[in-house]
Amino acid sequence: MTVQTAVQQFLQHEEVVKRRSPATIEAYRADLACFVETLNRGSETPIEAVTVTDINQWLMSMSDRSTSTVRRRLSALSSFSATGIVLGYAQENPVDRIKRPSHKRRIQPTPGDQQVQQLLDAAPNHQQRTIILLLDTTALRQASASITETGKCRTSPAEACLARCF
Repeated sequence: MTVQTAVQQFLQHEEVVKRRSPATIEAYRADLACFVETLNRGSETPIEAVTVTDINQWLMSMSDRSTSTVRRRLSALSSFSATGIVLGYAQENPVDRIKRPSHKRRIQPTPGDQQVQQLLDAAPNHQQRTIILLLDTTALRQASASITETGKCRTSPAEACLARCF
């Protein structure tokens, strides 16, 4: 069986059996087409001839793509391979032997001592000072402080200062 035939069976299985949405099917189709294009014999490559080396070459060809795109495409290939085991045209999932690129997590900065002191000085009551101290001692981050000034909300000076710190 060729890779192209296997891809068609996979897409049909995902649509009919797993009832995936048309958008998901189209995304699988596009991601798998990118993989097929990198194979030496293209869509005529026998499914049994696909190796981990082929997958690694495909990954290297995507060096200009974002980590999210590479991970999504690798996930599509993994789903394709896993379904191949179920449908009987694959013995193993070669993607399982591939190290997936990791997401670089951006850590939100924490306010400095001076900013925390400004927040404490601007806090109108003991409760808000306690909350600020609690957030400071538990690594206050932008996601933790979702206080913003809007025309529809009344904000205290402490809340306004907290919003400006981020």
